[in-house]
Amino acid sequence: MSSALKLRARLLKALSIGDDILSLSVHIRDIRSPLSMATLAMRGAQTWMKHSTLFMDPLSGYTQVPVHAHIGLSVLQLMRKKKQITEVDGIYEKTFPSGVTVFWEMIDNSNIEGPYVKNEEDEERGTEALCTYFWDHYGSQIFIQGQQQGSMQIITDPLSEKGILTSKKVEGLWADYQKMLGDGGNLSVLLYGPSRSGKTAAARYLSHLAGGRFLRVSVKDIYQLYQGMELIKDLKPSAVCIEDIDRCPETPLEIVEAIRAVCPFMIVTANTLQGLDPALLAPERFDEIEFFDRLEDEIYDKLLANIDADVAEVLRALPVGYVDYYRRTSERLGKDRGREKLEALVNRAETVEKMFAKLEGGANLASRPPEEWDFPRPEEDKSS
Repeated sequence: MSSALKLRARLLKALSIGDDILSLSVHIRDIRSPLSMATLAMRGAQTWMKHSTLFMDPLSGYTQVPVHAHIGLSVLQLMRKKKQITEVDGIYEKTFPSGVTVFWEMIDNSNIEGPYVKNEEDEERGTEALCTYFWDHYGSQIFIQGQQQGSMQIITDPLSEKGILTSKKVEGLWADYQKMLGDGGNLSVLLYGPSRSGKTAAARYLSHLAGGRFLRVSVKDIYQLYQGMELIKDLKPSAVCIEDIDRCPETPLEIVEAIRAVCPFMIVTANTLQGLDPALLAPERFDEIEFFDRLEDEIYDKLLANIDADVAEVLRALPVGYVDYYRRTSERLGKDRGREKLEALVNRAETVEKMFAKLEGGANLASRPPEEWDFPRPEEDKSS
């Protein structure tokens, strides 16, 4: 335990002693008989036994595990809840499948120190064991939510319930990406295109191909992610995905660069490139910029497999997100109710498309693939 942690722990214990002594002083004034004196003596002995270890450090010589505090505390809380950890005299101990044993010390109900390992050579194994347990609990896909006062919460990604949509188009992209990520390389990709066109589904499948550990954050919580950069380092996700960067009120150049530096594979999505700082599109921020207007027909075939042919024909013209929504709605509410909602769903898709067209000011580089971008060129000098 570091000297700073020792000092903090002892100060907390000293405050606890002060509180107990104050309580004893109240009882001293109430002494009226030998029985009350005996009671006071017993209270004093209990107080001494409780605090006799003030200057004794049960984890003296142990080494702090170099892991983000959120991971260490979350793992301890999860194991306590599941009763997967032993506790003796305020010391929590857990031996993980890898063979490394990790410890925590409870100072009081609201203060826990750790995690620790016995030997310095076990630091890296301790970090790996805690992060593996963390991923095993939350699953292969996690989502970061911003909380009040700038804190953050990590939850199982709600999208993980939908499963992974396999895509030949994405597999084609991965064939190149895998080579660029080889031998310790890193890669940053910007996927842009109309709303609900399958960009996040593509990002999740890319992460699955890269190793399976997927960390997603919406743009409204991006600054919490920036503050938790050490968290990303420790968790080592296969990919970090930032959604809808075009909705960020300020161009997050520093955040993009910081995430790119700590995570080998960063995926960012945008509905439009309109309004983005051109510097964000430079190769030092994004190696690849991919246009996504829709996923391939094979995915539509899978999603529409059990849907009536006339309805499927209408849905096939919509972005994949709307198709997935209709499928889930029909499964839960029944086909008849699904049909009733179909017209409203089509109207919604058309309205959203018009809104984006108006936002973009018509056809421009934001709504076309990179090979069709038409940049203005200097006019020829006609004076010669």
